[in-house]
Amino acid sequence: MNELSNLINKYFSKDIRHECFYNIDDRLITKVISELVQYDKPDILSIYDNKIIGIECFEFDSFKSNKKGSYLKKAEKNIREDLKRKIIEKKQQKENPIKLKEEIEDTISLNNYYNNFEYNFKEHYNKIQSYIDHIKEYPDYKGQEIHICFFAEDTTLLGNFYLDKKDNTKPQLLLPIHSKHIRHLLENSPLVEYIILGCFSEPNNQLVIIHNTREVLDRFGKEHEEISEDDFNSFKQQSVTWVCNKQEKEPTVSYTIRINKK
Repeated sequence: MNELSNLINKYFSKDIRHECFYNIDDRLITKVISELVQYDKPDILSIYDNKIIGIECFEFDSFKSNKKGSYLKKAEKNIREDLKRKIIEKKQQKENPIKLKEEIEDTISLNNYYNNFEYNFKEHYNKIQSYIDHIKEYPDYKGQEIHICFFAEDTTLLGNFYLDKKDNTKPQLLLPIHSKHIRHLLENSPLVEYIILGCFSEPNNQLVIIHNTREVLDRFGKEHEEISEDDFNSFKQQSVTWVCNKQEKEPTVSYTIRINKK
C-alpha cells in the first residue's frame, strides 16, 4: 500500500476527527485533501489554486530507537517471523486452533517520543531542497507556488497521552509541540509550512494540523504546560497473541495491553 492509500484509509475518512492550531479554514483542508495525488520525494502532492503542496511522510513512536530504526518495528518483525516458523511446526503436529504468545520489551518513554520525532523531522528537513527540485519535474508543474508539509504519524500502539494537572482523571493527547525544545526546532525550520500529526486517540484515529509559525507555537506554549515524565501516560504493549485455524492463510493477531501510569 502506498503512502496516499494508507493516509486515506486511516485518516481522511469522514469519521476522523481533526484539530487545528490555529484558525485553519476547514474549506482549505477539504480542498487540499480533494486534490491529493501520489508522488515520490515528496510522497504526496496536492495541486490547487496555482499552488503545489508537497507532503512528505514519516513515522515515529515512543519506543527506544537507533539509526537502524524503531525497536517496536524490529521487535514486531522478529516476532512475526518467529511465530510463522512455530505455526508451521504446530500445523505439522495437527494442532487446531494454534495459539502462540510472544512478549515485547517495554521501552516506552516521553523522552523517546520527543527524540524520535526530532530525529525523523531533521532527517527529512535536510532533504527539502531535493523535494522542491523534484516537484518542479512533475508534469503539471507550471511555475506554481511550492509549499512543503510534513505528515508525521505516531505509530505507538493506542497512542501517547499525558495527565492534565488540572484534571488527572482524563488522559489528554500528547503532541510533539508540548516540548519547548520541539517548538524551538520548528520555529527554526521555516521551510515546513504545516505539520500534520496522525495518531490514535480513543476511539479512533485523529489528525492534528499545526501551522508552523512563531505566533502559533508561542500561543501553544502559553496555553499548555510542559509535560514531564511523571505526566506521561501510554498504553504499553505487553504481549502479542496469534491464533491460526486450518482454513486461514494468515493468523489473527491480537495484543495484550495495559495502561502505563507513573
